[in-house]
Amino acid sequence: EDVLHSFFLPHQRVKQDAVPGLVIDVWFESSQAGKFELVCAELCGWGHYKMRGQLTAEREETFQAYLKQLQATQFDDGSTLAKAGASGAQAQ
Repeated sequence: EDVLHSFFLPHQRVKQDAVPGLVIDVWFESSQAGKFELVCAELCGWGHYKMRGQLTAEREETFQAYLKQLQATQFDDGSTLAKAGASGAQAQ
């Protein structure tokens, strides 16, 4: 809320300062699929060393298959009735 941060994806060569109170968009297109380290590149305070994340970049085909799988299971609550309805079978 009161310090600057810096969104940094070193392997993607993307860096954007984050200013408290402002929405700052950052856009990039990954040229390769994989998992990439995300860090804060601004010495922002006591917890700075713990500010780490991971970006997962997928190929378009893999991402579309993931979305299709999510859509197929979005209403699955784990019950037999829900599974029977999702497969088109009649529940007894």
